[in-house]
Amino acid sequence: MGSYQCRCKTGYNGDGKNCTPVATCNGNSLCGTKANCGINQNSIYCSCKIGYYSNSQLPQTQLQSDSHCQRGKTFYGNVQTSGTFNSSFNDPNSATYLLFKNKATIALTIAFNSSSTTASNFKQVVVTGFRSGSIITEYVVIFDLSANLSQNQLINVIETSNISIDGQQLQNATIQDFNECANSSYNTCNNASQVCINEPGTYECQCKSGYTGSNCDDINECSGKSSCGINTRCINAEGSYRCMCQVGYQGDPYSSIGCRPKNACNNSYCNNNGTCYMAQGKEMCNCSKGFSGEKCQNSNTIQGILIGISIGSVGLVTLILILFILLFMRRQRLHKSNQEEMTMKQYPTSKNIHPSESTRHDSETVPLAQQ
Repeated sequence: MGSYQCRCKTGYNGDGKNCTPVATCNGNSLCGTKANCGINQNSIYCSCKIGYYSNSQLPQTQLQSDSHCQRGKTFYGNVQTSGTFNSSFNDPNSATYLLFKNKATIALTIAFNSSSTTASNFKQVVVTGFRSGSIITEYVVIFDLSANLSQNQLINVIETSNISIDGQQLQNATIQDFNECANSSYNTCNNASQVCINEPGTYECQCKSGYTGSNCDDINECSGKSSCGINTRCINAEGSYRCMCQVGYQGDPYSSIGCRPKNACNNSYCNNNGTCYMAQGKEMCNCSKGFSGEKCQNSNTIQGILIGISIGSVGLVTLILILFILLFMRRQRLHKSNQEEMTMKQYPTSKNIHPSESTRHDSETVPLAQQ
């Protein structure tokens, strides 16, 4: 009764008398492109992204920029140890997860730091998680960018080391290239002007078409000699450009001849020296002698020859047909004549007996009076 209590407003921490803003990574730009933002004891810190290592002697929880993050040559690895996998290994905040992560980080760091193959170029091991199959530790190992190391060399370092995690010997080690281009958060390429090219242990940012220089700056295609045709306007855009006909003109602004007045013909519209003219806003053609068609594309001479050939072909076919009919009729007459002659020979009549034979028979007849 008759008292009061102070509480901090939303977004503030404190006892109600002394309130400080709650640290948040939302909208934070301190960590740049090479580090991730984190909160430790209500304070922002910047930890290097995968593919980068810190060259600072201070813990990353005390660093509030990405200036300490250096790009390295990065590989992705797995190593197996005996043990029982449980749900705690899926929770990055569980005591089991954090304890095993710390032990695995120490063991792998010792393995790469103690090998003559990798010691001079080794920078950092980052344990990224665990999988079942006994216990499989997933990690990223980072070396100096100038390191010349193969995957087989790194596997051999693990397999020949006498290192254990939580008393269990390291087994079934695998190493493969870490693809920084698989996720935009793993590289610093500008997606608008650059394309990420993955390389063994590292990556490269190459300029996209329309960009140039070490920073992949936009190329102004409209400066100097224009990329558009005549009577056009060139409009530069990010990584590209556009061409437009000037007011009162029409045509293809990207072609070499460009644009022409809206009421003027395109000199190349008509073929074979035809003359172009405008009629109701449409291009028409007056064709030269010997040509016809919408664009004077047809040769009348060629058409005449073709027609003549066609007519000649029809006449030739007709002549051949007439000759065939005449020959057929003549053959029919000959055949009929031969048939008649054969009939006469086989069946003689008074009409078809030879005159000499008739005379001979008459002479042999003796009149009755003389007898």
